[in-house]
This record gives sequence, structure tokens and C-alpha cells, in this order.
Amino acid sequence: MTSKERSPISPNVPTIAESGYPGFDAIAWHGILAPAKTPPAIINKLNAEFLKALKDPEIEELLEKQAMQTVGNSPEQFIAFIKEDIAIWKDVATQAKVEVK
Repeated sequence: MTSKERSPISPNVPTIAESGYPGFDAIAWHGILAPAKTPPAIINKLNAEFLKALKDPEIEELLEKQAMQTVGNSPEQFIAFIKEDIAIWKDVATQAKVEVK
């Protein structure tokens, strides 16, 4: 498990951090974005509808079967998450001396 917590569908599989690499946390994530300058009222309405959909039992079951864990937070929290993720991977690329050609 590359996440910092064990998976609910594979609770006996240790995380990489538990296997001797403390602080390791790398996850794949999905999110829904809107074009820049979308009015906040529209963003908030869309977010409310997505949060409602994530609570639908059918959707929950479908995502769970695909080993996905839902977060469903606010647009501001998602923006902060994306910025943090970019910073982490930018640092990894810098340390690894990754070059784009």
C-alpha cells in the first residue's frame, strides 16, 4: 500500500511506511475541475451535487469495489490538496533531477 493508511479492502497488506519507509504517502486520486473563472455559485452548486452523488449507496458500492475511497470535501480543500500534491511531486522531480525535453 502506497498510501499512509491500510486499505479497507486489503487490511492485512502493510503500507510502505510500515515496511520501513516512514512518511511515504503516494496515492492516485480523481477529482472534478471546472474552467478558470467559473462563478463561485456554479462551483458550489456542482460541488453540492457531487457530494450528494458520493453518498448514493450504489455509487459508494461501485467505488468501493474499485478500491476507491471517497473524500468529498469543499472546493477550497480540494484546491489546497492539489497545490500540496504539485509541490510534493515537483520536489520529487527536482531531487531525482528529472528533465523535460
